[in-house]
Amino acid sequence: MASLAQQYPTKAKLFTLKETSLENRTIRGLEISRDVNTSDGKPVFLMVGLHHAREWPSGELTIGCKAAF
Repeated sequence: MASLAQQYPTKAKLFTLKETSLENRTIRGLEISRDVNTSDGKPVFLMVGLHHAREWPSGELTIGCKAAF
């Protein structure tokens, strides 16, 4: 994610949630937009991948959706 944000600074931006995980870990994300430095008022879409490590569809869903973008 850091590499994408660095390579495309106007289209990708790293962020960190204020909350932590159940194991008190930092939750990081990557915002992708036409211009991440402006707020256009459009709805936000959140995708969580591999939320349940032993359920194969969780990984496949993320891969399929990522390919669509």
